[in-house]
Amino acid sequence: MRRRGGFSLSEILISVMILSVLAVMLVGVIPSTVLGLRAAGQRMCAAELARGHLERLRQRGIDQLSAEVLNPTMITGSEYSGEIQVGPATGSNGQPMDPDRARLVTVSVRWMGRVGNPLEYRARTTLVRQWYGGRPGEYPWPRC
Repeated sequence: MRRRGGFSLSEILISVMILSVLAVMLVGVIPSTVLGLRAAGQRMCAAELARGHLERLRQRGIDQLSAEVLNPTMITGSEYSGEIQVGPATGSNGQPMDPDRARLVTVSVRWMGRVGNPLEYRARTTLVRQWYGGRPGEYPWPRC
């Protein structure tokens, strides 16, 4: 008996089973990937909001720093809120710095995660007075 060039029924059934198992596995991965991308996007939005507030505070200057509550902001379906905290800064040696010269600023941004859990992003920086001691160009240390 001569065999024709084609696939038998059992070969086709095995191929369909393998493809269906792969399809089920891919369908399980896609939703978690989409949710992961959404969470990363929310975290990125919170980071940009925090950095923007820090830059605004940096432009205001050290004399205008104060603790405040951030107005709620809606971005791509998520509501972000938070606060700005101003406190004493410490030097690299761990000693407190002069509060007239440097302040630690913390911007906290909060939002709700995908299952209703609260999430938070914090950005911190130490703002230092540019011209310490009086007039611009006058430095508190000797020039070399």
